[in-house]
Amino acid sequence: METEAKQASVSLLQRRMRIGYSIAIRLIDELERCRLIGTYRDDKLREVYLPHSQLMRSLKS
Repeated sequence: METEAKQASVSLLQRRMRIGYSIAIRLIDELERCRLIGTYRDDKLREVYLPHSQLMRSLKS
């Protein structure tokens, strides 16, 4: 995810984490459920609500 740019997407997770679509979509859904990222928009980018360091800590928990 581009926390510096404040944007997240399934394809970005796939590329950066080298994971498949099903895992990436589950991660995106969970991040949205926890309100760490925004909801789906037409352009497929979601707003990231946390700074990079907090987001990485949240993903490790």
